[in-house]
Amino acid sequence: MHYLGQSEFEKKMNAAAVAQNILYETDFTNFDLVDDSTIKYDGKLISISTKAFKDYIEILKIPKKFLERFEESFGKDGRANFIKVLKEAHAGAKNAKVTLVANQKRHEIVAIRPGNVKLISNEECLRHASGIIDQFDLKVVDFSISEDGDISVSTISPKSSSNIKSLGPDEEFNSGLTFNNNGHRGYEVLPYLNRLACANGAIFRKVHGYKETYWIKNMDPATLDNFHKEMVSLSANNFIPEDIHHRIERAATTQASLDEVNNAVKLLLTKSKVKYEDLQRWIQIDRINNEYNRFGIDTAKLDTHKMKNAKTDITVWSLVNKLTDIASHNYPEFSKFDDYSKKMVQISAGDLLLKKTYDTENLIKSPFQ
Repeated sequence: MHYLGQSEFEKKMNAAAVAQNILYETDFTNFDLVDDSTIKYDGKLISISTKAFKDYIEILKIPKKFLERFEESFGKDGRANFIKVLKEAHAGAKNAKVTLVANQKRHEIVAIRPGNVKLISNEECLRHASGIIDQFDLKVVDFSISEDGDISVSTISPKSSSNIKSLGPDEEFNSGLTFNNNGHRGYEVLPYLNRLACANGAIFRKVHGYKETYWIKNMDPATLDNFHKEMVSLSANNFIPEDIHHRIERAATTQASLDEVNNAVKLLLTKSKVKYEDLQRWIQIDRINNEYNRFGIDTAKLDTHKMKNAKTDITVWSLVNKLTDIASHNYPEFSKFDDYSKKMVQISAGDLLLKKTYDTENLIKSPFQ
């Protein structure tokens, strides 16, 4: 396995410092939404990204579907007036603070975060992460920087090797940590699992109650002291997430639903820009749909609930590994797949593995079928 050397890591740190976003904390009343791609701040028109516009709408707690229906009924001007009225009411009632996240390279606001989401610079994040890496003798396996200035650093502990004997010799892993800093979620430290047989990496967020994920909301001494105690405890278990072996065994014996497979396909099409026909080599969704069609079921007519009850011949663990395999290597079909988007797919693979209940896990075979 390739580890990043010190000089390579320092080059990445310098690049992350250059790419880092500028954070402006301001009152919600200090800027106005002109349209979906522009705000007016301090008398100047400033571009905002699609994500930033979604952030703005989320702060106002306007459901996306409702806003779409409102525009259909009252047009763009009606929608704009509706947003303006809600914004004024929101700001007047709460005197809300927000953070504008500005991308230096694109001269664009890439995120608008509410005041309770504390953001820190890439430099501050990496100073802290470097201390953890050095203290626990972690090895950096990759370091990615997104076009929005977000960063993700994955590490492993070489002495953390573990295996799942019931699933065969290929299921051997190294565990470690991923350090993420982005304009939406802030600074997070997440469990990282690397499958040694094919060097596939999966990252686990705090979804479904997974406790080894840490969201560092600020860098005050008390917060960092508590975090350090958690790291000492986790390192005592060689950074192996609790219950991960049992989860993998469940995933390996559960067939993925048509909905779970479709979601994986949509994820890869969006994040990697792969051609649909090239993706068939990895996830044979056309073959699965054709098998259902031959069985008399038109999958195109199934709603989400029915797709969740439709089994495929792919296990959840196999689907997770397809995602992590693609997101951990440089295959020619995925030449447009940037490093940071690969990290996001690794996180989505971790989310799938950590689902509280897989779609087909509790289906009961009926004697009346």
